[in-house]
Amino acid sequence: MDNASALLARAKIARPTVDYRLNQNGTAIGAWNAALGRYQIVACQAISGEWVSMPHELLINGQPKAETWVA
Repeated sequence: MDNASALLARAKIARPTVDYRLNQNGTAIGAWNAALGRYQIVACQAISGEWVSMPHELLINGQPKAETWVA
């Protein structure tokens, strides 16, 4: 199991009521935010390859990065 899948599995176990998804590239984990009506990145793989939590959402020109969310 790769790091992304392992982290996703751990997140789902820790908070089973949260709908977590992995992005298509396997470089980010998103959690469903009902208030925003979309998945919001909560963890991602840094350039170094290390996984980091995202306590705040990064916006590009005021918009979230477009992602395709899978299982």
